[in-house]
Amino acid sequence: MTKLQRMITVEWIKFFIGSVIAFVLLLSVGNLISGLLRSNVTAYEVLINHMIELPGNASKIFPVSCLTGTLFCINKLQSRNELVAIFASGFSRMKFVVTIIILSFFAALIQIYLAGYVYPFAQSKKNILIEKSGTKFRNLEKKAITSSTIGTGKIWFKGSNYFFSFTHYDKSSKSLIDLGIYAYDKNFLLTEKSFTGKAVFEPTTSKWKSNSSSLISGLSNHEHPRTIELGPSNIPLAETSDDFIKLESDINALNLHTLYQYLKNIGRSGINIDEYLVQFYEKINAAISCILLSVFAAVSIFRPNRRQSSFGKTIAFVFVFTLLFWLLISYFQELGNSSRLPPLYACFTVSFIFVVYLAVIYIKNRKLT
Repeated sequence: MTKLQRMITVEWIKFFIGSVIAFVLLLSVGNLISGLLRSNVTAYEVLINHMIELPGNASKIFPVSCLTGTLFCINKLQSRNELVAIFASGFSRMKFVVTIIILSFFAALIQIYLAGYVYPFAQSKKNILIEKSGTKFRNLEKKAITSSTIGTGKIWFKGSNYFFSFTHYDKSSKSLIDLGIYAYDKNFLLTEKSFTGKAVFEPTTSKWKSNSSSLISGLSNHEHPRTIELGPSNIPLAETSDDFIKLESDINALNLHTLYQYLKNIGRSGINIDEYLVQFYEKINAAISCILLSVFAAVSIFRPNRRQSSFGKTIAFVFVFTLLFWLLISYFQELGNSSRLPPLYACFTVSFIFVVYLAVIYIKNRKLT
């Protein structure tokens, strides 16, 4: 690393960290005040809940901090006429942009680690740290999903005298896919197993029904187990459809790798997983946005003389543009959640358009690079 690159790096990191701290403080003040206004929680619970949710906000804080880090770094160099001297010394604008891209790339890695791994880990411990956290903070209460049990594509649940597993709960049809029930006696000996491809909940009777299932009984005896093929019948589950909606809500407790494995497994069943794919792609797109917004803020290097541009106008334009950028991303993600647009397009279309826009700007000024 040259002395000029080291100077740019120091200035960028300084403003980036300052921006992250400022946004975290603003976010913390708002969240803590709104939390303390609740009558059913203590100050300790509000603080713990805020700390648990904070890593998830990295997807919004880090990209904007990368933008402001680049913007204020360039402005400081402009105000002291150092930017002109840097380019006059032979340090090209392309090298400057590459330095900014490398810095924002490391920021993107930190962001995706916080949002993709730290946040899910914190969510998995939320119900332990805060009693009845689901009802207190309007988040659905965690039941039995953990990343270790979902890694194989199966969700496991413990009932009163049985365990059962399933691949996915389809909210639209209120059905359990690939259901297996393992019953045991008072001595915790396995007595029978039953399997069904699809069990549908009927709200009128509060029963689970299946068109066909297989029952293996006599497992605790010394006799040979008996296998019975059943036609339309009731499935002996005490849980209702609401319990599985709560289970599905704990998808936030899956880290990025486990979430990918889970979606890959349940996707083989032909289930609509667009909403979950959007959640997965959104974490990746936020990391890409760190780099894109940094490069966008670096456009001002083509006007290194501080008298040729207004810093106030630059800030106003960049932040308005950033606001529109996030609004468009949110809109497209909603289209993906509702399956009106494929998840891949919903999450990356805006970023692709942004890349094309930046490419046009840099090609237009290629003689200066």
